[in-house]
Amino acid sequence: MHLHVPLVWLKGDGQDAVPEADALNFSDEAMADQLELVPIASVDQAYGMGATFADDGALVDVQYFPKVWIEQLTHTAPVSLTWARGKGDSMAPTINDNDMVLIDRSERRVEDQDLIWAFTIGDIAMIKRLRIRGDKVTILSDNSDVSDDTAHPDEINIIGRITRVVKPV
Repeated sequence: MHLHVPLVWLKGDGQDAVPEADALNFSDEAMADQLELVPIASVDQAYGMGATFADDGALVDVQYFPKVWIEQLTHTAPVSLTWARGKGDSMAPTINDNDMVLIDRSERRVEDQDLIWAFTIGDIAMIKRLRIRGDKVTILSDNSDVSDDTAHPDEINIIGRITRVVKPV
């Protein structure tokens, strides 16, 4: 959304009149900078918590968030963060269908066992806990009704670690 108004007018600093036309040409980046917002990618790819086909390619949009809020969530640079949606119930109650997840794409190596990761195996995108032992990766669901699965480490392409889950109210 483009507001096309100067920041001082938005703040209400004595500018009661509608801004003149030449003052209305703020870019999204300039406005975000003035408001101390940071851009973060948001993908329309719903990561199946069972499994979702990822071969169609995801559309990427950029959304702006308050810099101070993002810094409270993570120390990772915004350029390495992505918002996505979970799909399905295999990670319930930790992540439910349509919950938003924040993916830290700077973490692409599973060094800490049992954390939650966004990854693909072939054309299938998933969000699961991963446990690696030698040449065996155990793919774990939080939902006790869903059985564990296994894969070889070479089959898995890590997208990033899930660092936050946002649930709708």
